[in-house]
Amino acid sequence: MSMKVFEPDPSAEEWEVVEEATRPPDGATLRRWFRRTYDVSNQLQHTQDRYEIIRDEEMLETEFHEAAPYLTWHLVSEALALVENAGFVDLSAKSDLTPEPATDVDTSYVVLGIKP
Repeated sequence: MSMKVFEPDPSAEEWEVVEEATRPPDGATLRRWFRRTYDVSNQLQHTQDRYEIIRDEEMLETEFHEAAPYLTWHLVSEALALVENAGFVDLSAKSDLTPEPATDVDTSYVVLGIKP
């Protein structure tokens, strides 16, 4: 299982346009907005997408999608404990797809184990 530790980015909590295109049949603008929010105490990230169709400066349609929670992050020691609690044995954690052992300061790591 590959894991990554996320550092919350407060600037990412603002809406930003991530895609925009013109629809050929009528020239309408299709726009996708995105933002993420963090629940740091519970180590959760939530994401929101907003889609808009605009023609002649008039909003024709809008759609909102939220993934809450979208993901969670764990320190190496937390991930190892979770995997062990799930019944895996012979556990190890490797730093960022290398043979080096991972520690809690690693932000990208792989947990290896065997399910008896």
